[in-house]
Amino acid sequence: MRILFVCLMLGAAAAAHAVDYTLDPNSFAPGTNVSRRIPGVVLAVETVPPAPYSASVYAPTFAPLIVNTCAAGELCPKAGGKRKFGNAFEEGEAANECLLEPAGFTYPACSAAYTTVLRVLFYTRMANTISFETSWLSDDPVLFVYDSAGFAVAECHTHVVGGLRDDCVRTTVGDAYSGYRTWISLTRPTADIYTVIVAGSFAGVRIGRMKFSIP
Repeated sequence: MRILFVCLMLGAAAAAHAVDYTLDPNSFAPGTNVSRRIPGVVLAVETVPPAPYSASVYAPTFAPLIVNTCAAGELCPKAGGKRKFGNAFEEGEAANECLLEPAGFTYPACSAAYTTVLRVLFYTRMANTISFETSWLSDDPVLFVYDSAGFAVAECHTHVVGGLRDDCVRTTVGDAYSGYRTWISLTRPTADIYTVIVAGSFAGVRIGRMKFSIP
């Protein structure tokens, strides 16, 4: 009985221990593919619809997440930083509508917008805490979370469409002239974060550091 009790205690301690990951674009050379830098996690750029814009069926394309250099005059997500992940991520609200609909429906039922979002997939072990560093000018970030069955479990809408649900914590600095930097974070009571979409609600945001906690 004592051996069994010790084993159970050790198992509970292992289950309670979370592994924290931080991915910083400033730690990589421009052009680096970071899609699978974190074990059990896939980071991808999702675009809807595929070019040309006239696609009539929801058929997203996925590309690797690449480290890029912030352009001259562009506000990098990290103060003093020089790099970002991908380029501009936009139309997150439309991408959320697309994901909540069955595959194969006509495109206008999803949205009339062209979307480019960051999609994060925790395919080995689900996360319970996620955080993203962003920079933006006219449209702060949105974040949508789905469990492994495809159900929406958290929504973090922007102030641009005020009155909608916001489950996230935001820390923002900056001004309308030079731009803003926002950390957008979410902690769930259980580790049920399977798929995440991050982007601006309508206009583009840049994404810098990401932090995940995976039990």
